Amino acid sequence: MRILDSIEGHVSVVIEDLVDGRRWERDGDSVCAAASTIKVPVMIAAFRLKDAGRLNHAALVRVAWSSAAGGSGVVKELHDGVELSVLDLITLMIIISDNTATNAVLDMVGFEDATSAAQSVGATSTVIRRKLLGGPFYERPDYSLAIDNVTSASDMVAIARSIHVGTAASPGSCKEMLGILLRQQVNDRLPLRLPQGARVAHKTDEFQTTRHDIGVVYPTGNTHPYAIAMLTKDLKDVITASCQLADASRAILSRAGRRVPPLARPGTRPCTACGLRSPRTRCPAVS
Repeated sequence: MRILDSIEGHVSVVIEDLVDGRRWERDGDSVCAAASTIKVPVMIAAFRLKDAGRLNHAALVRVAWSSAAGGSGVVKELHDGVELSVLDLITLMIIISDNTATNAVLDMVGFEDATSAAQSVGATSTVIRRKLLGGPFYERPDYSLAIDNVTSASDMVAIARSIHVGTAASPGSCKEMLGILLRQQVNDRLPLRLPQGARVAHKTDEFQTTRHDIGVVYPTGNTHPYAIAMLTKDLKDVITASCQLADASRAILSRAGRRVPPLARPGTRPCTACGLRSPRTRCPAVS
């Protein structure tokens, strides 16, 4: 795909039609740092524990300042000892990628169960070894994938598929997880340039020279939803790359046979930051 070829950096993409099973991939098995995408299997593990009667999602959890994590999130900005329900922590972990909330949920589910949640649905390269620590972790002199949380685009499509079809946990829990993913607040990639009416249940990531986005796209009318994972690394310009990923997402929807209206109306000017056009949405490069 020409748009993906134009991205300066490494891009892995897997797309799978969730009705007829058609699949397209580009370097789908390449293992990379998972970063915030691990929050999806962590969520699955938490819902499996709920299904087993071992974790009450209504229970309140006290979060102390001493457990605050760097990077994204709002829980660290709240008062010391704030109490949030397990479900609230899961929701914040997904919709705003809250690292402190993630670590609180990881304390409840454990690395082994989180890894098992991924591998049991076919994400066999995914391993969760550590909590979310923010940027300083990647500046360690001994940093390598061997000490990091890792995944692949193929794995993330397997995880997204399992939630959509209702096998990641109980059908009711999968429906609840999809509802949380549909409330994602960071929408500058997969959903950004899709037509009105399309819905995306997804999880993003952004750190240093990486931008990921994975999930399920529900085209208008819910005909032929598809799982998709776009994983990147070593991006030269993360802002431009985010816009290009958004443009690629729209092209994928069109190539899948969905009716997609022209992106630019007469008189629409390209974004001065990235050169892409959007009649509906301000480019994140200049927002």
